[in-house]
Amino acid sequence: MEVSSFPALVAGPGTLTRAASFFKHNNVSNLFLLSDPFIQNSGLLEPLHKACENENITITSFSDFSGEPKLEKMTQIIEIARAHNCDGVLGVGGGSALDMAKIVSITLVADRPADDYWMMATPLPPKSLPSIMVPTTAGTGSESCSTNIISNRDGHKGWIWGPETKPDLIIHDPDLSVSLPPQLTGWCGMDAFIHAFEASTNRYAHNSARGYGHQALKLITKALPRAVADGSDLEARQEMLLGSAWAGAAIDQVGTAVAHHISHAMASLAPIHHGHATAIGFEITLDWIVKGITDPIAIEKFESIAQTLNVDGYKNLPQFVSNFMDECQIERRLPANFSDFDKQALVEQLLADHTQSMRLATSREVTEEAIKEIVDNLSNLPVM
Repeated sequence: MEVSSFPALVAGPGTLTRAASFFKHNNVSNLFLLSDPFIQNSGLLEPLHKACENENITITSFSDFSGEPKLEKMTQIIEIARAHNCDGVLGVGGGSALDMAKIVSITLVADRPADDYWMMATPLPPKSLPSIMVPTTAGTGSESCSTNIISNRDGHKGWIWGPETKPDLIIHDPDLSVSLPPQLTGWCGMDAFIHAFEASTNRYAHNSARGYGHQALKLITKALPRAVADGSDLEARQEMLLGSAWAGAAIDQVGTAVAHHISHAMASLAPIHHGHATAIGFEITLDWIVKGITDPIAIEKFESIAQTLNVDGYKNLPQFVSNFMDECQIERRLPANFSDFDKQALVEQLLADHTQSMRLATSREVTEEAIKEIVDNLSNLPVM
């Protein structure tokens, strides 16, 4: 199956209601709507409910979750959707909501629990239910990606992976993202930026991934500061949604690298926003990577990024990124629950077998000694 395919896309203010006609055309009569709690309670979904009512589509809504997906919660969600005989899935929200909705769309067609698919333990069914994903945070790119992040019953972060989980349609409606606060807008946007950057520069980066990644970087570097400064800027919000989706398509082909390696490990120790953790890990490691790469192919990838971002030479990329993070109001602080985190525990998470794909993808070899230095640098950051 083609891993790098990009789903069909509809974009523009007010386009959420077009989901109703899609589901009607695909003979969906019992729709499962999984959305972020804020979106569910905001009134923003009322036009969708009316459009589905006009098409005689019944909606079962679920928004009783917080944080990133967990297998226990997925079991509950799937049981609810199955009890209502849902035959289509709509996800609206941030990456967690979309990941959960994608997992529901694939597991409902098989008589197996989500646990069976964690870390690719069991092949996915060949086809999911008709589905649409509607991102509202412009960060994860989950709508265009085969990876669905989820924690197992021991709290370890992993994924359910497969192109079979991709939606049939993506809707980018900027009206749904204008209420995202500046801090979350910045954190989510940095996640998208780093997706594009790492997919364009890691060991596996090729021209297709770099094509998506470079275009994403162009959009994000222009749109994110505007979206942070003025959440009602619909043009900036629209461009961020597209940039995030393109960045998601880039990592779908070649994965990420050490910044995501760090953020996944940090999340296994204590709650922290993924975009915030990734931004911190990215800034801490970028200068180290740039100074240490010697392979001409790796240097060319970074130099190409510098040209895309109008930076005078790849060695100046770390300063550009730091300035960009300042412009997007990214604080270099750890949340309070990291005030006394166990450095050795973080080192162990960074050396854990299930996280090594990101470590190994990094342009410069991430040795155990380098990991310990990274953890020391993290521990020196101030706490919120």
